[in-house]
Amino acid sequence: MWFFIISSMNTITLYSVFLFLFSLFVVQMFIIQNGYSLSNQTYQLDDVPYGKSYQEWTSKWWQWHISIPSSQHPRENYTSDKCSIAQSGPVWFLADGPNGKWEERECTIPKDKSIIVQVLGSECDYGETNLKNDKDVMTCVDRGMIGSKVKAILDGNQITELQKNRIGHYWFNITVPNNNIYEEPAGTYKALTDGWFLFLKPLPPGSHELIIKGDQTLIGPDGLPTEVDRHVDLKYNLKIQ
Repeated sequence: MWFFIISSMNTITLYSVFLFLFSLFVVQMFIIQNGYSLSNQTYQLDDVPYGKSYQEWTSKWWQWHISIPSSQHPRENYTSDKCSIAQSGPVWFLADGPNGKWEERECTIPKDKSIIVQVLGSECDYGETNLKNDKDVMTCVDRGMIGSKVKAILDGNQITELQKNRIGHYWFNITVPNNNIYEEPAGTYKALTDGWFLFLKPLPPGSHELIIKGDQTLIGPDGLPTEVDRHVDLKYNLKIQ
């Protein structure tokens, strides 16, 4: 009888080991078929890509964003050739989407480039004449974050890591040129940003579909929506080559 019990236990143990190994095999096949592991595809807040902090790269995205003349800016009137404007270095900057309008875009990116895009965020600086001190700037940024929701999907898989990667308050200096999309006076200003950025490690060569969604509706003390109403719904068809 004891032999029967021990044999049964051994059978159960072997069966459990088999199930565990089979599960690992299934996961590995999924990764192979998709070309990468989604959990390892994004940079995290404590990473230092290419020798710079995650937050510093977000400030570089803002500098790239505001440096492009309004007539050429990829946020508005997007065309595929605008995707390559002012690109250099190991990180490729993608433009965020226009407010309140769904848009589908095509973009070709060289292989071995990381990719960063703001999903939803806020930036305020001393170039805005109504901001007189750091408290004013922080209030401005925080107002742009209240009630925000974000989502990103890569090749049909939701990137859950995005929720963890809100950068928090990050101060930096931004240089604003003439003819910028915000019509802000030219100059170099102390700036503050906050928000969610999707920061991808280099994707495998081929076609990839990236969807980003961001929503913010700020409710006033009367319980009604205020003028702060942002909705970003953007799809990038990426070709890595």
